[in-house]
Parts: sequence; C-alpha cells; structure tokens
Amino acid sequence: MQRTEPAVEKYKMVAELYNVRGEAARAGRIYEQLVRLSPLDADVRRRLISLLVSQGRTNEAINQHVDMAEAHKDQADLESARTTYAEALNLAQGPGGDKARAVQYVESFELCEYGKRPSMEEMDRIFPK
Repeated sequence: MQRTEPAVEKYKMVAELYNVRGEAARAGRIYEQLVRLSPLDADVRRRLISLLVSQGRTNEAINQHVDMAEAHKDQADLESARTTYAEALNLAQGPGGDKARAVQYVESFELCEYGKRPSMEEMDRIFPK
C-alpha cells in the first residue's frame, strides 16, 4: 500500500462531508488537491467531475474527463480511455459545453477505438450542419 492511500481516503471523507453540508466550493477544492496528489485515482476524479457538473462548471468537468482519458491512454487502457473520451464528448455537446472542442474528443475517441482519425463523412454524421 502506498503511503498516500490512507490520506487520500481521509480527504475523500472530508470532501464528501463538506459536500453533504452544502459547502460544495470547499469540497471541490479538496477534490482538486486530491487529483493533484493522486492523479490516477478515478474515483476522486469522478467525484470532482460530478461536483463540477452540478455547479455548472461544464468546461472544467470536460477538462477533468480529458485528463483522466489521457491517464488511461498512458497506461495502455484504451477501453477506459475510449469510454472517458465519450463522456467528455457528451458533456461538450450538451448545454454549456464547448462544441468546437468536441471535434478533438471525437478524434481522440476514434483513435482509441479504431486506431484512426475519423473521415470527413464521419465528422459530418456526428456533427450535422
């Protein structure tokens, strides 16, 4: 067991308590610190993403998805990377999302899924004019 794991678990509990008490900003700051401390901890990152989405901070949540997908890709876990890029794409296409960045996520998704960039026809199908 790494030395940081017990600390991460304790901070998760503290962040969750702040969140339950309605202190989402404080909970968010703790989750952000935890992500820096333990960047590969998917649970921490998912909690942060959920909190960011609930606060309407969609682009920050998308950034967290992309960072997590990149970490999965670096570990050669392409299935998890693909799933996480798809989640980023869903957020980017929704309210408050950055539509232009969605193209980047489609390309990353396609690279993970099929090992190639999407064709213009595929892009037109995904992003109808």
